Formats: sequence, C-alpha cells, structure tokens
Amino acid sequence: MNVKVISPEGQIFSGETDAVTLPGEKGSFQILKMHAPIVSTLSAGEVKIHCNGAVDADAITAQNVRVEGENLFIKVNGGVVKSAQDDIVVLAD
Repeated sequence: MNVKVISPEGQIFSGETDAVTLPGEKGSFQILKMHAPIVSTLSAGEVKIHCNGAVDADAITAQNVRVEGENLFIKVNGGVVKSAQDDIVVLAD
C-alpha cells in the first residue's frame, strides 16, 4: 500500500506500508491491504505506519515524528484519512 501524510507545513511522509493504525474519533483503527474504501475523521493521537523495512530516521525532519525500527509514529491533533485501492492519504492537523 502507498501512504502519504500531509500537514499544513507540507508532506511529512510518503512510502510503502503494509499496515497503518490511526486515532479515530471512537477509538483507534487499522487499515490493511485490500481494505474497503473509507473516509474518516481523526482525533488527537499518533498515526503508526509499519514500513516495509527499516525507516531512514535521518530523512525524517518533522518534530512530531519518531522512528522505532520499522515503525514510524506521527503525532496529530486531528485530521482526515481517505483510503481506496491501497492508496492512503492522511491530512493531519
């Protein structure tokens, strides 16, 4: 799956993943390959992106991002996610 995370400051991340966990308004939820199309609002929390392989921590410059092995964690204050045909776009506040 391809995932993009975009904030008002610009694109935070773009890359391949096999799982994304998001902070939904009624609890966290996960998007996996071949997920049904979805549009959802996000609450404050962390977006967890499981990357296929190690993440280059030096390439991540945003302050609200941390890397732990193959996982990338992005703090958000809310936002919207759209997923269709294995393309995920997160518009983060």
